[in-house]
Amino acid sequence: MKIAVCTRHIGSKSLTGGDRFVTHCFRALLRHDHDNQYVGYHESLGQWGMAHGIPLSMLSLLSDAILKNMWIPLWARRNQIDLFLHLIPPICYTERKIPQVCCIFDVPQGWEQSNLLDRTYNRLFNQRSARTANQLITISNYSKEIIMRLYAVPEAKVSVVYPCIDLDEFNPKAKMDPAQYAVLAAANATQSYVLGVISRIIERKNPRAYFEIYARLPSEMRNKHKLVIVGAGSGLEDFKPFVPGEILDRVKKNVVFLGQVPNNIAGIYAKAGVVLFPSRYEGFGLPVIEAMACATPVVASDIPAIAEASGRNIPLFKPDNWDSMAEYCKMLLEDQQAVAATQERCSAWVRQFSYAEYARRISSVLSVYI
Repeated sequence: MKIAVCTRHIGSKSLTGGDRFVTHCFRALLRHDHDNQYVGYHESLGQWGMAHGIPLSMLSLLSDAILKNMWIPLWARRNQIDLFLHLIPPICYTERKIPQVCCIFDVPQGWEQSNLLDRTYNRLFNQRSARTANQLITISNYSKEIIMRLYAVPEAKVSVVYPCIDLDEFNPKAKMDPAQYAVLAAANATQSYVLGVISRIIERKNPRAYFEIYARLPSEMRNKHKLVIVGAGSGLEDFKPFVPGEILDRVKKNVVFLGQVPNNIAGIYAKAGVVLFPSRYEGFGLPVIEAMACATPVVASDIPAIAEASGRNIPLFKPDNWDSMAEYCKMLLEDQQAVAATQERCSAWVRQFSYAEYARRISSVLSVYI
């Protein structure tokens, strides 16, 4: 079967879950699904927009809603495409003859107070894709429940396929990029730092928690174990709308910003002493799995998706329980025996998120169209 996949998100400099999800999944299918032929495509506006930092919602409105629906169906017929696999919404709304399978991994929540572009994206792309696609794929049973409830689709239409990571890349021996190492070395932060992974500075990611947890560590521990932030934000100024000034002042001399790290992030995980991931809402929580694969302990939120992703192989805490998170973080930094006690269990758990397993599960979902 000849399957078309939009590859616009591959190669993005962003650390957002969608970009990384598409990259990992497309690579997994190319490497391990030898029964089907995958053909990548993207239109020039989308490629240009990603390279110039155009907001995803605006880019999708222009590129996906207009250009994709104008020329992709024609391209698909010329190339004898049998199926569209959309690893991220939207689908081709003008297409009626070629089956379409769409992955929806993130459903905006009402309490988030999202901006107009994000709300428009959800209405036009997530909801419409859910109702128009022949089959939906999502990344957790928790997300499946939300999709069924909010988008009013039947259970039989939604399949759960966990996302994947490259276990050859994410492992305890992963090497750090020399440029990244140089930045950390200049800040005296090359070993056993506290790593905060945050893709966007928005309420659902709970940006305040990273600094509240770290500020509760003893000052001598903060001097020894720096707080390294990867993803969104280039300085403390970016977090001021969410974090009280006195907290930022308390930790400012020990915070290092690496920015977006789309490549070689495994080495950053592997060298960390602890990974913080106190999110309020996730469709899955990929950084938890990435850290576990690198044998790095995680301090994470007790929310449904992370509980499912981690298999509760690690302790989880309420998103606002900063005191308990800080105590656990302190214990992990001080007690290597406590770290070792969970590493073997976590290592066994993450094997189900391999590229080969993902390709097998996706192939099973698509087999009904052969």
